[in-house]
Amino acid sequence: MKQLLIFGSFIAIIGSGIAQAPFVDKTCDISCMEQKGKAPLVSGITKSIVPPNYDLKWHRLYLEVNPAVRYLQGNVTSRLTPTVSGVNEIFFDCSDSLTVDSVYFEGLPVSFSRPGNHGLRINLPQSMMVGTNYTTVVYYQGDPGSSGFGSFVQDSHSGTPIIWTLSEPYGARDWWPCKQSLNDKFDSVDVIVKTPAMYRAASNGLLLSEQPAGGSKEYHWRHRFPIPAYLVSIAVTNYVYYYDYVPYSPTDSIAVLNYVYPESLAVWQGETQDIVAIMPVFNQKFGLYPYHTEKYGHAQFNWGGGMEHTTMSSMGSAGFEILAHELAHQWFGDMITCRTWDDIWLNEGFATYLTGLSYEALSPNMYWPLWKAGQHGYILSAPDGSVKVDDTTSTGRIFDGRLTYSKGAYMLHMLRWIMGDADFYTALNNYLNDPALRFSYATTAQLKAHLETVHGSDLTYFFNDWYTGQGYPIFDVSWNQDGGGVVGIQLNQTTSHPSVSFFELPVPVRFYGGGQDTTITYNLQTNGEWFFSQLDFTVDSLRIDPDLHILSVTSSISLGMDGEEDIPVVMYPNPAQESVTFQVPPGADILSMTILDMAGKVCMQDVPNGNSSWTTDIRRLASGTYVVRLMTGKGIVYRKLLKN
Repeated sequence: MKQLLIFGSFIAIIGSGIAQAPFVDKTCDISCMEQKGKAPLVSGITKSIVPPNYDLKWHRLYLEVNPAVRYLQGNVTSRLTPTVSGVNEIFFDCSDSLTVDSVYFEGLPVSFSRPGNHGLRINLPQSMMVGTNYTTVVYYQGDPGSSGFGSFVQDSHSGTPIIWTLSEPYGARDWWPCKQSLNDKFDSVDVIVKTPAMYRAASNGLLLSEQPAGGSKEYHWRHRFPIPAYLVSIAVTNYVYYYDYVPYSPTDSIAVLNYVYPESLAVWQGETQDIVAIMPVFNQKFGLYPYHTEKYGHAQFNWGGGMEHTTMSSMGSAGFEILAHELAHQWFGDMITCRTWDDIWLNEGFATYLTGLSYEALSPNMYWPLWKAGQHGYILSAPDGSVKVDDTTSTGRIFDGRLTYSKGAYMLHMLRWIMGDADFYTALNNYLNDPALRFSYATTAQLKAHLETVHGSDLTYFFNDWYTGQGYPIFDVSWNQDGGGVVGIQLNQTTSHPSVSFFELPVPVRFYGGGQDTTITYNLQTNGEWFFSQLDFTVDSLRIDPDLHILSVTSSISLGMDGEEDIPVVMYPNPAQESVTFQVPPGADILSMTILDMAGKVCMQDVPNGNSSWTTDIRRLASGTYVVRLMTGKGIVYRKLLKN
């Protein structure tokens, strides 16, 4: 089991049980748990039928449920305004399994029809005026449908019934008439649940009231932040509750409300306190929890993973990783939501990476390296696959653990490596605070623009390689070291998938020798580049990317480059100012000469045409240290040259 001990500002993570699963069995990784659930993964899902011709302002859901019965009845009030002229009908997404009893528009009954593909068409007596608010009320009932990961589930725990919802990606329409496309967050929502008095109802926002109603109770929740339909939820059973508190100033704290099963209370009280350590990490890096004026919370449900319902995540368990993952979504996924499901990595890749950042902050020497190693190995377990979703009708593809979650997270890790910590976090905070995106929707292109603005360089190559492209680089490395300590290294690259011919990357290399080591990063721009570095120790081995900054595989590391042989070469004078002469034994004639700086850039080239002695003018070289590469009839030779 895991323990998190907090003594003032000192945080120590002890024990051997913190989120071991990602490093032992990837089928238990958070992403895989989120895919298992109770329902099968499905393909061929139909999407929203609602045209983008009106703007939703507010919903009020009044729902009557009994967890012992799989049935729902109630009504949904919606306030909306048309965005174009001539709108004389309103569409909602509404499952064919729901029976619509009646519809009212501006307080008067109106006719409606049920077009195919789970729709509801409301016929208006006249066209609506642009910029004017209108109100509809839909009365309905039925045994809700169940798509995706369940949508609306009636189940039990320890013999007690429970009803819960999980609408991502296309399941909101299964249990309430809504607009579930990713183009219109409504400004606020009220959720009123009437249920037998022995049960409690959890939902988004703040609990305004808990009122008796005969042998039932009505729970009124209110959320006053923009929210998409798929993040609205209810969960109803015999919950008990308690609070954890996360201080964020000397006088204020964020209330974390936990609704759990009575039989789980003791265990969950010991586990959810980890949120007290995790949330400050995110507050510090990404700004104060976006919904701090309401609450954060957890509602236990019967599912293998978790779902980031705004302000109250539905949780199948309360381990460290799932707590961090679902909390991270409140910034990335809830406050800013992907505009299309092919960009779902903006939700899940971020939440996965922030889980890793929790380990980096709270267990930098143990679980942070293990987390990186687990993700790294999982991603590289197959040679293909893009982060961009290529089939948004399949929940299995949308929520692919290796690609959407882990590779999406490692895209961020590599961007951080390329940009540096300061620029990376500045760009992400600019993204989170962009008025056009905050509490709205975003695309990968909009995130990329914020990254490029701070970085000062075009990142198209990176997104082409890692977002739309597939696979990863495979390195074959050759190296040697001359008697003066100059190490030469050649990075040859193949790729695991033909969609990317070459990955441009800053490649860290760690050199070892005589009990010493040093790490040097080489900015690889072309295949087979040579790089040279002056070291003050003799190298006996090296490793590519030992700290796992990038996604790559090293296929081979060999001493010697291009079949280099031990060829005696005389080079004089050295240091030199105006010219330098090279002499090789007969039969080892000099075929070409290249002078490179210590970053591997070619500064001079000459073609001696097979002479065993050659003098070249170096006056145009700036003062400094260079590497001379001689191609001879018996192999390649490297020598260090000092230019005065």
